[in-house]
Amino acid sequence: MAQDILQESVARPRVVTTPARPVRTSDTPDVESLRERALAAQQEERWAQALDHWHALRLHDPDMLVAWASECAMLQLLGRLEDAHAVAEEAARLYPDSIDIAAQRMNVAIAEEKWLPAFQRASDIQTNFREHVFVRNDIPGILRRIEAELALLPDEQLLNGAREAAEAGALLEAAGILRFFYERDPKNAARVIEYGRALRDAGAYDEADTVLAHGLSDHPDNAEIAAHYAEVPASRRDWAEAARRWREVLARHPDVVSLWLLAAVALREARHHDEAGKLFERAVARDPENVEIRAHHAVLAERQDDWATAARRWDVAARLRPDDPHIRNSRGDAIWKDAAARLERGEAVAPGETPLAAGDAQDLKAVALHFEGLGDNCEFGIVQRQFGAEPIGLFRFAAVSAQTLVELLDEEFDRLGDSAHIGLELTEGGEYLIRDTRGLYHMHSFVQKGAADEPKFLRQQVTRIGYLKRKIVEDLREGRKIFVYKSSLSGIEDEMARRMHAALERYGPNMLLIVQKAGKNQTGGSVRLLADRIMVGYVNTLYDGPDSPIDFDSWRVILQLALRQKQASLGKG
Repeated sequence: MAQDILQESVARPRVVTTPARPVRTSDTPDVESLRERALAAQQEERWAQALDHWHALRLHDPDMLVAWASECAMLQLLGRLEDAHAVAEEAARLYPDSIDIAAQRMNVAIAEEKWLPAFQRASDIQTNFREHVFVRNDIPGILRRIEAELALLPDEQLLNGAREAAEAGALLEAAGILRFFYERDPKNAARVIEYGRALRDAGAYDEADTVLAHGLSDHPDNAEIAAHYAEVPASRRDWAEAARRWREVLARHPDVVSLWLLAAVALREARHHDEAGKLFERAVARDPENVEIRAHHAVLAERQDDWATAARRWDVAARLRPDDPHIRNSRGDAIWKDAAARLERGEAVAPGETPLAAGDAQDLKAVALHFEGLGDNCEFGIVQRQFGAEPIGLFRFAAVSAQTLVELLDEEFDRLGDSAHIGLELTEGGEYLIRDTRGLYHMHSFVQKGAADEPKFLRQQVTRIGYLKRKIVEDLREGRKIFVYKSSLSGIEDEMARRMHAALERYGPNMLLIVQKAGKNQTGGSVRLLADRIMVGYVNTLYDGPDSPIDFDSWRVILQLALRQKQASLGKG
């Protein structure tokens, strides 16, 4: 059977399409002659001679795709499957979008009677090249033959193959493999669960619903099947239906603790907040050390715009898992939003928050709270978060150029926050940015599209900028903080640093710390005293986007050195 499929696939003209012809020189082999001899040998089934010619062509021009495909085909016909496998894998790396190479990889697996890889590769060809004539005419028959072989494989091999496919991200292929496992005994609860979950993970929601509904009909008291059935509409974000199904699950299985979290999340997303809250509280009481429950409980408070409660709940999660960046960021966002809301209500905002832990982390937090960021992007705000500090400030998660900052300082930020020039803009991730349409400034909101009424939200942001302007002016006049400006694109010239410091000094005796990338004559984690109350610190790398690394070690040393310099200048060192 494998040889029949191989012959049919190899013989098709797509394997020997005309390659691009290389430029001829006096030392160039006669490429066209070699190609003609290869085709002639192939047509006369002189596979060894054809292989020699295709191999010579591939070595002469590694970009000749037809030579790769044809050499692989000849190796298969000669039974040199190990060599064919090596050529096919290298060709697939070089030509990931070629149906010819994909077909040869499939053929190698078929010839080796490795039916699971053959099935995955045939399925990939069907998915990726739907309109190709080979897919329309041949792949359905090839898949039927492969499936006939798969039906003979033992359960354990099918399960392992499905899991390997899922781990590689081939979710539809994993579900396709599990179909054979399920069809051998469709009334078996374990098979229903494996196949139904795989279909849901692959996004085949209608099929998952059908399989799991039948399974639930056969096993009405099986809590696991019921849970997977309830999670299908949750996966497609049909929260009303998910909440309805989860209520039925809880009614039948009220004491299965492992179901409470999923049910509470569905109820929360369906906006049944009181119902979700009671279930979360039961789950927390039953398992207080469960970080996932704590995190989802915090999100419930966020959905209710109760940022003080959200911050307290994230604080608990952070103590349970202090190194989790998602928890750290969510905690910081909640503290930020709570502080901003309190500012808008005219309440006092303390400079610090509940500490994450004692020891070094607490010491770093105390250090970080002596500083306030002025731009040019979010790096210093992220540094403060890493060190456990969550102050609120006009420029903490904002971007502003050095020249614009000097101008805004000179006018006490008068132009900033004019409602006629403030708008919303979406990031690629769907977060609202607050942007001055004149290009003066933009700031993160940490609010996703759809989570707020846009006109009302925009009015709130204009008001918030007004409060933050007043706060930074108060901080500048008090003169207790060290103000930090980090330069991303190019180093701040000493003259610009002096101009920026002079603008700060209009308010009082303020200290300025410029941070920029270390050059040939500087090292990361060092600080240079440029002038009285002006320092320049150096880091090894600069943050310029979500995937950029941050040199936290250099920042830690810079902040400590700068704070010591300030204390020394005040006679406290």
